Amino acid sequence: MSSYPTVYIKPTFDTQTLVHRVNVCLTEAQMYNDGLVTDNPVYVPSGRSWGELLSSMQYTYVSTKKWIEVPDNVKHWSDQDFGVAHQVLDQLKEFLLSGEVQPVKEEA
Repeated sequence: MSSYPTVYIKPTFDTQTLVHRVNVCLTEAQMYNDGLVTDNPVYVPSGRSWGELLSSMQYTYVSTKKWIEVPDNVKHWSDQDFGVAHQVLDQLKEFLLSGEVQPVKEEA
């Protein structure tokens, strides 16, 4: 079994909390999806229901989008931090629209 959570996005120092939250959400969403495929009910480590998980992902998407749109909220963020935040938005948006977790993209 792989570690929990799966690392879908690699954080910078200043984005560790945000990225951890998203990696947990994506990992648990994949656990639920795998349970549907195998017709085996799943209990996720956080104890959140599917609806609670979706709500958390939507909230994180909206708050991250606000941070990016109003950079004064995160004045200490570097370009790399904003790049990670954009990865967060992309992963969450893709999941919320498709219901599928995108695979981890390995860096070159």
